[in-house]
Amino acid sequence: VVAIDRELEERIGKHGGAWLGAIALLCAGGYYLRIASGHGWIGPVAKLAIALAVAVAAGLLGERCLRRQMRVLGQGLLGVSVGLAFGALYAGHARYGLYGGQAAALLLAITTALGMTLAVRRDAAPIAVLAVLGGYLTPALAGTGSHTATALCAYLTVLDLGVLGVAWARRWRGLEWLAFVGTWVLLIGWFATTAAADRTTTLAWTAWFATLFVAVPLAHHLRYQLAMTRDRLALVALAGAVAFGFAVALIDGARPLAAVALALGGGYAAVLALVRRRLAGDGQAHAVVAVLAAGWVSLAAALALDGRGLGLAWALEAPVLLALGARYRLAVVRHGGALVLTLAIAQLVRVSWPLHDGAFVPFVNPAFAAAAVVAIAAALYGGAGRVIAAHRLDERGRALALGAVGAAAVVAVVAIDRELAATARQAAD
Repeated sequence: VVAIDRELEERIGKHGGAWLGAIALLCAGGYYLRIASGHGWIGPVAKLAIALAVAVAAGLLGERCLRRQMRVLGQGLLGVSVGLAFGALYAGHARYGLYGGQAAALLLAITTALGMTLAVRRDAAPIAVLAVLGGYLTPALAGTGSHTATALCAYLTVLDLGVLGVAWARRWRGLEWLAFVGTWVLLIGWFATTAAADRTTTLAWTAWFATLFVAVPLAHHLRYQLAMTRDRLALVALAGAVAFGFAVALIDGARPLAAVALALGGGYAAVLALVRRRLAGDGQAHAVVAVLAAGWVSLAAALALDGRGLGLAWALEAPVLLALGARYRLAVVRHGGALVLTLAIAQLVRVSWPLHDGAFVPFVNPAFAAAAVVAIAAALYGGAGRVIAAHRLDERGRALALGAVGAAAVVAVVAIDRELAATARQAAD
């Protein structure tokens, strides 16, 4: 334990001290420039030139330190170089007006590319983080965020592909999350501040970015047949959720949103087919993607159907979730089937219960058929659930299965009783 504490102390002292020193150097340089500007010693052009010269000097000194195996100090100086150059170029546009927004965007993009190149060349993840943050700040800082969706999204596409490529090559998975958050924050900010946004174009771009953030993390695992990590599974799940959130803001009406949800369900079903073929032993990935596909299809049914149809969709989904949960050994999916079944029964009571106002054919009518389907689905869930729970030693699953069997019996008995009573009233009338 003492050895571990000593090693941790040394790491904090070396790495923390180097980066604190780098930050202090940045602050000291900025303070000096501020004092010099306040006294009129130097003008805007001179201040910009000095800041860029210091940035170049820090970069060269950092490179020299790295060549001499002074890794921590060298990375700190390279971080100073990237941060100072980015801040100086932004100040030249926003504070001093030395050049316009397009020139500032170009200069900041070049700085981002140079920072990423340095990070990859020197295997320095902190520098990559600084460069990536600068890249996603560029549209806002350079004042280009109010232009068309095509211009902004084309820039984000190039940046995302570069960042995700570096993350893949160097295995810096944190960059994937930076790219994900940066992309969606910029898109949300642009959409919120642009009154005349083209909804069709924006929806197409959101679909593209959702596909990108599903495909790139997945491609690495499919290619090398590696089990997917939880953070990448979370990225795959969140990509679809954020895209659907945009669709909610862009589309009016439940039926079009149902089509979007169905498309997401189909997309995740395709992903599931790839995962099952390439990652045969990754049960966790199978289960998560299967739940995503089933969940989006369920949401599509909820949006597209109303009344009796929605209850039937939920009832039929319950045994499907049970089968998926058993296949991929995920208890939460098996138990989720009981929740869906409860919703189906509640919908039956609210909308589809077999109480007839007009003439009807006894036991051969949509209302009674809906009750019969719910009862059969509950019986299937209960019967299969008891077997699966006994095999898995799952007491909670066993209790839910018994509850489903009881619910099936209650629905069947009440439905038959009400149907007989309605038939008698129709005959008397």
